[in-house]
Amino acid sequence: SKYDAELSVSLKEKGVTDIAGIQRVTKESPVYISKKEDGSVDAIILPIQGYGLWGLMYGFISLESDGET
Repeated sequence: SKYDAELSVSLKEKGVTDIAGIQRVTKESPVYISKKEDGSVDAIILPIQGYGLWGLMYGFISLESDGET
């Protein structure tokens, strides 16, 4: 299954304080790069997931080419 424990790591085992109650994070995740016509980076797009009211929610977060905005 794609939610196999081997594909993720426990924050508790890593000694991370988990104030958000996330419990586990994936070991690998795709990163999408949107480029302009000249080949320079326009945006960095990261898939995200987390628990919602009725189950797991999936989405994307987009960062400007500076990686901070």
